[in-house]
Amino acid sequence: MNFLTEPLFTALFETDVPCLITGINKPLFSIVACNKSYRATANLQKSDVAGLPLWDVFDTKRSGGVNTQALRNGLAKAMQTAQKVYMPPFTNHDAWAAENDNLGWCQLVITPIVDADGRATNLMLTINDVTSRIVKHSELDDVQLRAQSLAQELEATNEELAASNEELSSTNEELNTTIEELTESKYSLLDLNNTLEDRIALRIKDLSESEARFRTMIEQSPVAMLVNRGDDLVFETINQPMLDLIDRDAAVMGKPWYEAMPELQGQDVIKHLYHTYRTGQPWTGVEVPIVITRGNKPHLGYYNLSYKALFENGKIVGLLQSATEVTEQVNWRKDLQASEHKFKSMVMTTPIGITVLRTRELIVEIANQQMLDIWNRHMDDVIGNRMIDIFPELVGQPFLPMLVSVIETGKRVVVNEIEAIISTKQGQLKKYYVDFSYDPLFEPDGTVNSLLATVTDITGRVEARKQLEDSEAEQQALNEELTATNEELAAINEEHAATNEELAAANEELVAINEDLDESRRSLSAVLAELAVSEERLRYLLSEAPVAIAVMTGPDLIIESANKKVLQVWGKTEAIIGKPLRIAMPELQGQGFLTLLRGILVTGEPFYGNEVKAQIERGGQIEEIYSNFVYYPLKDDDGQTTSIMMVANVITEQVKAKQELQRAEEMLRFSIEAANVGTWFLNINTLEFIPSARLKEMFGFYADEEVTYDAITAQITDGYDIKINDAIELATTRGQNYSMEHPVIGYRDGKRRWLRAIGKLYPDAEGRLRHLSGLVIDITEQKADELRKNDFIGMVSHELKTPLTTITAIVQMLSLKAKNNNDTFTAGALQKTNTQVKKMANMINGFLNISRLESGKILVEKQTFNLNNLITDIIDETKLTVSSHALTLLPSDIIEVYADSDKIGSVISNLLSNAVKYSPKGNEVKIKCAYVNQTAQISVADQGIGINAHDIDKLFERYYRVENNNTLHISGFGIGLYLSAEIIKRHDGHIWVESEPGVGSTFYFSLPLE
Repeated sequence: MNFLTEPLFTALFETDVPCLITGINKPLFSIVACNKSYRATANLQKSDVAGLPLWDVFDTKRSGGVNTQALRNGLAKAMQTAQKVYMPPFTNHDAWAAENDNLGWCQLVITPIVDADGRATNLMLTINDVTSRIVKHSELDDVQLRAQSLAQELEATNEELAASNEELSSTNEELNTTIEELTESKYSLLDLNNTLEDRIALRIKDLSESEARFRTMIEQSPVAMLVNRGDDLVFETINQPMLDLIDRDAAVMGKPWYEAMPELQGQDVIKHLYHTYRTGQPWTGVEVPIVITRGNKPHLGYYNLSYKALFENGKIVGLLQSATEVTEQVNWRKDLQASEHKFKSMVMTTPIGITVLRTRELIVEIANQQMLDIWNRHMDDVIGNRMIDIFPELVGQPFLPMLVSVIETGKRVVVNEIEAIISTKQGQLKKYYVDFSYDPLFEPDGTVNSLLATVTDITGRVEARKQLEDSEAEQQALNEELTATNEELAAINEEHAATNEELAAANEELVAINEDLDESRRSLSAVLAELAVSEERLRYLLSEAPVAIAVMTGPDLIIESANKKVLQVWGKTEAIIGKPLRIAMPELQGQGFLTLLRGILVTGEPFYGNEVKAQIERGGQIEEIYSNFVYYPLKDDDGQTTSIMMVANVITEQVKAKQELQRAEEMLRFSIEAANVGTWFLNINTLEFIPSARLKEMFGFYADEEVTYDAITAQITDGYDIKINDAIELATTRGQNYSMEHPVIGYRDGKRRWLRAIGKLYPDAEGRLRHLSGLVIDITEQKADELRKNDFIGMVSHELKTPLTTITAIVQMLSLKAKNNNDTFTAGALQKTNTQVKKMANMINGFLNISRLESGKILVEKQTFNLNNLITDIIDETKLTVSSHALTLLPSDIIEVYADSDKIGSVISNLLSNAVKYSPKGNEVKIKCAYVNQTAQISVADQGIGINAHDIDKLFERYYRVENNNTLHISGFGIGLYLSAEIIKRHDGHIWVESEPGVGSTFYFSLPLE
């Protein structure tokens, strides 16, 4: 990949710092890229200088005297060592100074761009403004020169005074007395000076001990801290956690931020740094994304940041930074959210009824669509409500006591084929047969507050079995029986060098106390004031630190100091300062912290805690908090531990996020195990395949043996392996869900099984679709029941056709005879009988078609025919038996299709029959044929009772009928729409419905024309 096109490099390159990049082709060093700032600074007229030699673009005369040979040497050194080369600073006095008023002193930096093997591939030349640094060094030199000048003047003055004393002593003896008195005064002043020096030394010692104590606190702090100074935000003080966090060593000390961490150029954190430096307003960032170079590679991490301004005499002189990396916590939360999404998706899409109930009140927390279908309820009817309120009819049935016992005892309950009585939304009681398991969901502390219920509706299977058992004795009741089967600490180490300089200046001033007592006192007061300011600054920074800091002294652990953060964490006020820890925080009794602290007083060894839980009373309530902390012993001059400093970083949110992730994964595992299904994972890039133990067993493998994807698919028979590969290809290329039923032959046991596999394409942490995963369910018994039932239906239907044909012939013969005899009553009765016989024939033919369809014996015989003529013929046939409705063919397109005219005709006839049947008050049915998107589209619209939204998705399933007060008087077995959907499917077409309750329905189907 070309680094010039990477977004991160582009953001860092196009900044206000003049910069250009060259190749390493000596001696030309051809230009690869040049940013706008350099073109503006060098007054380049061309916008594109790529390919030109460096010497055509880089004007050494305008670069403050950087000679060509020195630059060549610097370029060669950068190439050979693969390290930065800093050219000597230069000043601009000619054209650049006139064009760039802000550039006083500059420095050329040559940075090699290396490949993965550490070899230089290109060289980047930047011109940095180092005016402030040069000026500071110049000012320091001026101060040193001034100090030397003052010392020389003082020495000359002392020599002049000595000469004057000798002259005065030789003048007369009377002055001797005066001189002696002056001498006594001088010695008195010297005594006073010594006294003051002792007091200052004592004060300095106290301050030094205080600074050493604070420095120790900073060095031992587990929180990354950094102090920047000056306009360039030079790295003045940095502790080891901060060095570890930014992957640098101590060599960054004394460097400006753009040299210490050049990768930060263009990132928002720099804007916040300079905003705080200019305005003095503190800034706190939570989970801030930052790209940091680690191991010569950019690394995206997330950090909690705190910036505070440092003041001297009311002026901002620097910044205090603290940082905590929370990348792992952010990733935890993302993983938790992904895990929760995956769990909910799998729960909501699995064909087994699943619900989660919480507390002994059995409140519904989660319920998937399959469970809602079993309950005959909508989502809004159940979520957040108690089971007893949703299903009062469960009183007296065994389910509620078993559910409560799972939460009370934590023991799983599994029951197979049990009868359940549940009321429909219309208040009618309905009998179900179900298999279920109730599994306890354990909290992190081992308690049970909720459970996972998995329910499989086996009503159809049980009733089918019973029908098969009773079929020989009750063939006449066949039609009626078939209806029922369907998820800061801050560091301070500043001004130490400045304080030493101030102390040295104070000592120099004290030498002059013999000469001028008043001046000495003023100098002394100034020194003490500066020391007080320095100490006050340290105390302020610790008080405002974003991490919890406290110092406890003596065997009673008296709280000597506590900053704002620790008081906030403890939920206490400054009133606890001066009290023993056991009295200030009585809730710590029995938690082990007091014993641990007293042990450190004895051993003098620090203690580090990681993710330690504590029970803290806050606002009258006990709360759990988790923290990373260090207890550091503070010792006196004899090496005895007198106090303990605590530095803590609260991570409660991160720990609880991790616990929630573990709980979500545990719930997912429970649901999968309880459902007795196999799971699988397929990486669409690497083709890595991970099957569960249960899935291996379904394919006839041992649970503990290694199984590949090819080995699994090799067990799929009857040509379904090709269909499955096509379905997976669609899922991976178009993002469609994967669902398939197929047979397998066990690898080791040779058993034939029927399995149902469902899957979905899931994204990775960056949102890119990466892997397929899903479930596999053993439906062998269900398939066997269906095959037996189909065989039975086919057999019975064939047996019924023979007597029915005979009855039809007899009725037709009697009807003809009655007409010849003008027996109108008998003719009318026989006509009604013939109508019922036709209905019976149509019903038997429907059952035969289902049997043939599912056994693969139904054939589609395609031919080219005019679709409009077929629709007209079907309408004319239907009008012969329908007089209550007007069947209207709307203006339509003339379309010829290649299809089975008989079967397409049966679809149209079924839709017309349903339109009449389900619109008792509507008197018009409209039919239309149109050319739509390369297909022939037929629609049948009625003005009937309409269909509810929750019924539409199941309308084309076998034996499914809409059950409500409006359909109680309408006969049928739910096979017409199922047969129609299968016929259209075999023509590669599509069938669907649009409906509004109380307004009517429009059924559509489309056939391809190509």
